[in-house]
Amino acid sequence: MKRLYLGVACALSLAWPAAAQDEKPLQTLFTNVHVFDGTSKQRIENASVLVEGNLIKTVSTEAIDAPDATVIEGEGRTLTPGFIENHAHLMLMGPSLSAMEANST
Repeated sequence: MKRLYLGVACALSLAWPAAAQDEKPLQTLFTNVHVFDGTSKQRIENASVLVEGNLIKTVSTEAIDAPDATVIEGEGRTLTPGFIENHAHLMLMGPSLSAMEANST
């Protein structure tokens, strides 16, 4: 009987990762935004941006079909790429510039 339980447990543990891989990453659709990509001189006006998981999948001035996505209405605001560290209190990171640079994340 112990072998049966052990066999079932092993089979389930091997099947679990395969089932998790079939799940689609969450989608977020930003609509009615102007996109500044950080490299072009001009913004992309009146666009939609589809983000899947943590990656930008589509940027388009045409409608994007994403029925399962969470929709965020941008109301004509500008959308920019993510910032890693856009706010810091440098005086709290160390006693000298070299110490601050070494401790910066």
